[in-house]
Amino acid sequence: MKKWLLALVSVFVLAACGDKEEEVSTREVIEEGTVGFEIAGGNIKEAADIPEDVKKEVVAAFDEYIAAFNAGDIDRYAATTARNAKGFDYEADLVEAKKVFDNYTVNRQAEDVTIVKYNESEAQVYANLSISMTEKATNTPISSNGRQVTVFVNENDAWKVSSVHYIENQ
Repeated sequence: MKKWLLALVSVFVLAACGDKEEEVSTREVIEEGTVGFEIAGGNIKEAADIPEDVKKEVVAAFDEYIAAFNAGDIDRYAATTARNAKGFDYEADLVEAKKVFDNYTVNRQAEDVTIVKYNESEAQVYANLSISMTEKATNTPISSNGRQVTVFVNENDAWKVSSVHYIENQ
């Protein structure tokens, strides 16, 4: 039951699903190369030729995205997401995030944060995530570990989340 509930929450917010007409699984997106990363010898490879200032901006945007979600602050979270996101409907995502914030205490910890694809308009950030949630009404804990690629777009000179692809570790 706990795994099912976490999967449901992941579908709504962590995987950033929205009102898109055509649903594509995270695994398919990664396999097609739209979003992806390469593991060599157990290590994630960083994208080449990322300007150092951009690298700092993108990682700071990712850190703020995680921190805003952990804080349960809907305005702060909204400020991290793209208005014209490719992976979710902006307004629908905020509604679902608010439901999560109202009903759960969330703690997401990211490790191995690495920019795996980059161009001037898009950056893909890979991270290993540990997710702990507690339902406020029942004090029921839920946890998950997985890999996530967060796609950022440069929107109005700021890096914003445009899609999120999460695969739970088995």
